[in-house]
Amino acid sequence: MSMPLTRTFIGWERPLCETVPAFLLAQADGGLLDLRRTVVIAPTRQSSWRLRGALPLAADARGVACIGPEIVTPPVLLAPPQAPGMASGFRSLLAWTAVLKAAGPDEFRAFLGAGDKRPATTAWALQIARQLQQLRKELADGGLTLADVADLDDAFEETERWADMKALEGRYREQVTAWGLRDAVDAKLAHVRDSARPAEVERIIVAAVPDPPRLLEKLLARWAEDGAIVDILIAAPESEAAAFDAWGRPVPDAWARRPIALNDEDLWLEATPDDQAARIAQSVAEALKAQPCPTASRPQLAIGVPDRETVAPLQRALADLGLPAFDPQNQPFTQTPLARLVHALLDLRASDGYAEVAALLRHPDVLDAIGDGTDVLRKLDAFQSEFLPVTLDDLHEREAADPRHQPPAVPQHAVTLVRAWREHLTQGDLAAGLRTVLQQIYKPRLLDSTNRTDAAFQQAVTIFDDCLRELEEAGADARGSQDGADILLARLHESSVKPERQGEPLDLEGWLELAWNPAPLLFVAGMNEGFVPDGHMGDIFLPDSLRTRLGLRDDRLRVARDAYVLEALLAQRRSGGRVILIVGKTSAGGDPLRPSRLLFRCPDSELVARAKKLFREIPPPGTASAFTIGFKLDPGRVPSDSLNQRRKQVLSPTLFRDYLESPLLFYLKHVLDMEPQDDRERELDALAFGTLIHAVLDQMAADRSLWACDDAERLG
Repeated sequence: MSMPLTRTFIGWERPLCETVPAFLLAQADGGLLDLRRTVVIAPTRQSSWRLRGALPLAADARGVACIGPEIVTPPVLLAPPQAPGMASGFRSLLAWTAVLKAAGPDEFRAFLGAGDKRPATTAWALQIARQLQQLRKELADGGLTLADVADLDDAFEETERWADMKALEGRYREQVTAWGLRDAVDAKLAHVRDSARPAEVERIIVAAVPDPPRLLEKLLARWAEDGAIVDILIAAPESEAAAFDAWGRPVPDAWARRPIALNDEDLWLEATPDDQAARIAQSVAEALKAQPCPTASRPQLAIGVPDRETVAPLQRALADLGLPAFDPQNQPFTQTPLARLVHALLDLRASDGYAEVAALLRHPDVLDAIGDGTDVLRKLDAFQSEFLPVTLDDLHEREAADPRHQPPAVPQHAVTLVRAWREHLTQGDLAAGLRTVLQQIYKPRLLDSTNRTDAAFQQAVTIFDDCLRELEEAGADARGSQDGADILLARLHESSVKPERQGEPLDLEGWLELAWNPAPLLFVAGMNEGFVPDGHMGDIFLPDSLRTRLGLRDDRLRVARDAYVLEALLAQRRSGGRVILIVGKTSAGGDPLRPSRLLFRCPDSELVARAKKLFREIPPPGTASAFTIGFKLDPGRVPSDSLNQRRKQVLSPTLFRDYLESPLLFYLKHVLDMEPQDDRERELDALAFGTLIHAVLDQMAADRSLWACDDAERLG
């Protein structure tokens, strides 16, 4: 029996972590409330975490024992059940790479270009493969495939290019099927189209999801036809019913020009992400002085970070106040030390050049495994400066030819280890080789699950192990080829690490998560175009006009969604709170930023003053001497003979300028006498050549017997 969708307006005067639990508990009258057959859909993982924490507290306050419900995000509900025969991410990229490299020179010219201009390399194929896979996933969220787009009528632009992509998708499916596998994107679409409603699910509650994927609508519509109850919760008053569609999505026409009442004193303009962070930290410090120990159990302040460039400076600035902040956003695997080590090992596998050897030996985890890392690096740099080795064999051969040469000497123990590691990596089975080498490197390391660094390392190891298993399942050909190594790197670049909480008192939340935070004081850093509303500028496959035609999330829908979210954030704090919106003038790289268009939804009489305020010139940021580093330098760990003692007595104006620009670089350059090292250097530069000539002349001058010597062989 088909059940209708029910829209319920839960208001926007209170945060969602209060109104959604109130709705779930409304049917309880003391005692036990069984919600095990109910599924609640939250917009993001962070909002689902807040709901999981708020629901038991709300139930306890009502004297109710609540069992369930299951709380999920849209991607979790849309994912097909795990089943054997599903193509992994590695196998998908392997199939795409094979199809693209096998394309004839006269095929797919509208998409791939002329055959004589195609590199036809694995790197070229991988770049296109990743773009096509991402495009297929985005289309799938709208319930579409490449073929669906290609089959549109002739009024659609670039029909030949989409026809080529449709044909390539067909060949890709043939390749995956030939391996006895099923594509994950196709499985997701089939799951929504064909799968039956789980018997244990009787009710689905869409908890204030302002932009549900079209594919989710199709799934829930099917389940409603199969008898499930579907409730759509909308965080707005009933009087706003006309401004939302049947799924709780803001209607673009209703929000296109809707005024948004903002206080000018709550609009701040700062130069850079660092300046935004400093301004927020200053305000937080002032708030802590006024109320150092809040009496309320609910958080007193919240920070939103639509611009991700503000996260790191905010974490540093808040840590200085004794308020460590948690970033719930997944971190790219490529930013982990393990990722850098794996990349260095794969580079060593591909080439035994000295630059690859040196890059590996400079990795902190490798130095810990070798022991006495300072001595190893000192010897390595001294040897490189004198002999300019080109390959790993040059290090070994020099030591064999002149084992007593002192100084400089080869760090022989380290070189022997690197030679053994390269043998493991090049013997055919890449997965086995990586496991062996990494086990040797990390064997001495003891992990503490309560340590933040160790917890992050364990997360990274899990991600890497999953990708390595995908490589192992791809067969011997993939494990022994360079293509397999390249695709493994591509999979690692796509992977991310879920951060673990360590008791931080503050969260740095995304734009769509802020309505779930009950704090009365809200700072939002990065209220700029491209962040609020977010954008898909320069999408080469799905321009905005095509998105509109396909029913995908386009600019009109994003603007309507973000206008609604901003209105809701203001409404939640109108009776007892404050929303401060910080606009950045430039990015961290110095690129100019524009204020969000939503900030100009004001009466015409205020528009000029608002524009002058947000586009005005502001004082330049502070000097570089105000910058800080994220670690404490311990000069006591440096041997005294490594220090330039002259710096205690002599400090020229040039040196003083260097100190003002960066105390850390001054210490490294002028106190430790460190110099830039080029591991790829193949011949002496002018400075090194001059130093060599002076050294030779000094030796000759010290030996009086050479002053009048005309024996060329002796002088040589």
